[in-house]
Amino acid sequence: MSTEQLDHDALVSLETRVNALHGKVFSNDISLTGDLNKPMEVLEQSQCTIKEMESRHAVISQLWKKLEKLEEYLETGFINKIGLNDEVKTALIIANEDNLKTLSHHLKELTTLRNVVNNNSLKDIPQHSSKLAPILQLHFDQQDEALVLNSRVDSLLTAYNNIISTLSKQFMLWNNMVTQCELALEMEREVIE
Repeated sequence: MSTEQLDHDALVSLETRVNALHGKVFSNDISLTGDLNKPMEVLEQSQCTIKEMESRHAVISQLWKKLEKLEEYLETGFINKIGLNDEVKTALIIANEDNLKTLSHHLKELTTLRNVVNNNSLKDIPQHSSKLAPILQLHFDQQDEALVLNSRVDSLLTAYNNIISTLSKQFMLWNNMVTQCELALEMEREVIE
């Protein structure tokens, strides 16, 4: 096989793979045999749109020209290249004074808490955890008992409220009856007099 044939086969294979990828990305219904040039058309349309935007807006063409310089500014080693003088370094330190104080405070906390983490009592945790197992079981049992007692107290409070409500209604009924009897008795006295 000649190199031209290998290049052509590689190009066909690449185009088939790009079309398959395009089919997966843009739609589920695209057939690979029916529309082989669609990805290329999309790329050409994108390129035409970009060129049209460049012709309309001069800022975009200027941005393309300065893109390499912008990438240089965004690199992490750029600060090391420019070499800051002592005044700028001092200004940066003063500007970040609050952050440096906070960082210092956190570092002090870490050094004091390092002793807690490396303490010998933490090394005995497996021995103590076996002793905690019965206490945990007791706690779970007490939690279950508390739930049962809580539901019982709720039902007793509901019953109490129902009894008080019924008694209040009954007393109001009796009060109305007594009031009616008193009114009737007063009316009879007035009639007798």
